Amino acid sequence: MATYDREQLRAKVLERLGVLDPAQATSAEDAATVDQAVQTTLEDLYEDGLIPFDVDTDAIPAAHYKALSKVVAYDLIEAFGIVGDRAVKLSTGNDEGMRRLRSLKTAGYAGGVVRSEYF
Repeated sequence: MATYDREQLRAKVLERLGVLDPAQATSAEDAATVDQAVQTTLEDLYEDGLIPFDVDTDAIPAAHYKALSKVVAYDLIEAFGIVGDRAVKLSTGNDEGMRRLRSLKTAGYAGGVVRSEYF
């Protein structure tokens, strides 16, 4: 299963915010702000049962990566002074991200054989 690390998630969040060009280096201040938001968001979502992996890991499953980047970017609107159309777009992205995380939570395993016992 493909995974992404926190550095990749940070870069994607900054890209969504319009703060970072993909070819540009991240400033230490921006990196710290995003890293803190990532950790806080992961902890909140873990407590809500929306992510099944360890929040202290550096391996973020591919199925959760895009949705997490949208949710974290929305949480950083104020910190990066995002206003107007971009803020609306990030709000819509947050809604999409949360829907995706909820759908991943409800998607259970199907297709396994269950052995029955008759009395």
